[in-house]
Amino acid sequence: MNRLRALLLSVLALAAAGCDGEAPSAEAVRLHLERSVPGAEFRRDSHVRLGRFTLSLAKGVMRLVAFEDRETRRAMAQIRSIDVASYEVVAWPASHAVTLPPRFESRFAEQGWYPMVKTREEDSQSWIFVREVEPGAISNLYIVELDEAELTVIDLTGRLDRVMAQFVADDPDGFLAGIGG
Repeated sequence: MNRLRALLLSVLALAAAGCDGEAPSAEAVRLHLERSVPGAEFRRDSHVRLGRFTLSLAKGVMRLVAFEDRETRRAMAQIRSIDVASYEVVAWPASHAVTLPPRFESRFAEQGWYPMVKTREEDSQSWIFVREVEPGAISNLYIVELDEAELTVIDLTGRLDRVMAQFVADDPDGFLAGIGG
């Protein structure tokens, strides 16, 4: 029983090591929006968290089943954690402009995050933040997308600059077409 308990604690410690804890959680984004916008309400639709341990298991399974897509395997090797949460918009005041909480932006800035993209369209808002471990080496990508039906929060950690470089090298025309070039 002690071995089982020690193994369980080790697994939990490894999983926790994959959590950088530097970006606000999806739940914190949802709560802030509900608190700062009277009448706003969201209901959790789905939430998937893959940390270092679970991603290592997934990578191992890919090797065991002889997963042939080398580009995907190389990209996966650079990713340390993936956290995706989706919330259904139950209520949102149509007249209220959507803005990202200033304290999130200041918290991001203190920890080396900077806004990469902020978009506002008729029925949606998007914010993308990145963080570099060193100049040109992107280690985190944080995306908040809000439209009339759904709030989505994505937190991706790893050597994302390498993943992006790989996609450009593998299909430069497809990459340019994907970004509107």
